[in-house]
Amino acid sequence: MLLAAGCGTGAYRERMEKRLAELRRGVPGQEELSEAVQIPNLPLELRLLKGFVVELSPTAGSEHLVRRQPPFPLPGLVRTWEAHLEQGGLKMPYYFYLGLVELPQNPQERIRERIHQEWPDAKVEWKDFPDAQQRSWKRCQVVLADLDWVPLDPTGKEAAMQKQTGRMDIFLLQEGNHWIIIACRTPEALATPLRRDDLYRVWLANVKIKS
Repeated sequence: MLLAAGCGTGAYRERMEKRLAELRRGVPGQEELSEAVQIPNLPLELRLLKGFVVELSPTAGSEHLVRRQPPFPLPGLVRTWEAHLEQGGLKMPYYFYLGLVELPQNPQERIRERIHQEWPDAKVEWKDFPDAQQRSWKRCQVVLADLDWVPLDPTGKEAAMQKQTGRMDIFLLQEGNHWIIIACRTPEALATPLRRDDLYRVWLANVKIKS
């Protein structure tokens, strides 16, 4: 009967042992996240990807920091983090943005309008994206041309600014009386190794409003 069903006892045992090993390790991806970070003066707690060790001020006006901000005004922006990945002898940056707005604001339409002001042909669609706790976020994936990127050379010094197409993953969750806004900006060439849905699900599950 097992053979007729297309599954031998060896294959069944192998799957069971693999599943047990996964349960012993816990939720995949947790080891890639930092300890919980409290956001001062805001009811927010989250865990970051361990690569995001540099936090930037969202209100700084210098050109040095402005180029690292979102390419369009992100509603309720409160924090920006920067990380790097090796590419062609340089360390190319990618970014994590955190925003928070109160109800009854709905940031979906505001984000769509702001993207279309600069990129009228950009495709902005919101789809459901459950995190590892099965909370249903709204997700938008958009490709934006001619974004500014400031890479680092092998010594850690800033190299010449580059313009490259970038990808943004934007996530929204209504939690209590707030909308949580998460956005990740990556150069298109790095998008495949960085944009991992399984890791996003774990990451988003660790972003929450403190009670």
